[in-house]
Amino acid sequence: MNTLPYTIRPAAAEDAPSIVAMHHALAEYCGYAPNDIAITQDIVAETIERRGSDRYIVAAGNSALQGMMYLGETPVSWKGTRGYYVEDLFVKPEYRGKAGVGRALLGRAASLAITLAGSPAKAFLRLDTSVNDNEPTLGFYRHLGFSEDNINMRLAGSALMHVATTPTDIRG
Repeated sequence: MNTLPYTIRPAAAEDAPSIVAMHHALAEYCGYAPNDIAITQDIVAETIERRGSDRYIVAAGNSALQGMMYLGETPVSWKGTRGYYVEDLFVKPEYRGKAGVGRALLGRAASLAITLAGSPAKAFLRLDTSVNDNEPTLGFYRHLGFSEDNINMRLAGSALMHVATTPTDIRG
């Protein structure tokens, strides 16, 4: 019997408007301007519909969603491990630190990673955060056992286009 004031479940198409609103709130929390945010209800609904191994998970209360998380399956690594990349994790401010919503969302992600990998020894979750100076957020992740790992780099925009369209010079 669930005694928590929410249920952790896969997102449904009718959750798309709330998920988009949480994406906007998360992006603004991370310092992005509203006009930088391009996600739409159509994009979210399409992602929910195709489901595959990339998925939205939500914390659903009686009257509203309390939080959401987007997971993408990671490729099998050279270590033979499999897992999920937590792309976005957001808990509405009024639910933070109250009933374990963020912890429950990450708990579901951890369970999915173990199922995907076949055993806890071969499973992992990867999470990159844009809130490098937000100690409460970082403290939450560290408290759960996340550790800092690697340097993440991103190729996008004109640099991505340049790499995609510049011929390779095999002479070095």
